[in-house]
Amino acid sequence: MKTFEVELALSNFFYKKGSEAVISKTNFLGYEADILATTKSWYIKEVEIKVSKSDFMADFKKYHKHDSKLTKYLYYAVPTNLVELAKEMLGPDVGILEVFQPPWLKKGLRVKVIRDAQVRVNKPLNEKQVINLYRLGCYKEWGFKQKQ
Repeated sequence: MKTFEVELALSNFFYKKGSEAVISKTNFLGYEADILATTKSWYIKEVEIKVSKSDFMADFKKYHKHDSKLTKYLYYAVPTNLVELAKEMLGPDVGILEVFQPPWLKKGLRVKVIRDAQVRVNKPLNEKQVINLYRLGCYKEWGFKQKQ
């Protein structure tokens, strides 16, 4: 399972759930977030992607602890083999998303909510913050296209 494949699965998952935007790899929060999904009322869902146990464990050594004052919900997206570890290691307020490939699906991944995230900050972004976040997402998109 590759991080890029997980990003695509999460993007599809959040858009189907009604997210306004899904942006990957942005420093909008003051640290790099793997995925930020915004709701239509301008709240942020942050998702940290972990594809291996060593990657998962290394996250606990980071300085920021995913403690942004802008994040309403924090989730970890992990493959099936890390779900139990995530349940043990993450606080009860952190949501867990299982990323897996169903046997009937030849290509692509699916996402299932194992545990819902609890509200961390109950304040939506303001208009200036939303414009800045979307601007960063657009810059990333065009930077990606230039590399192709």
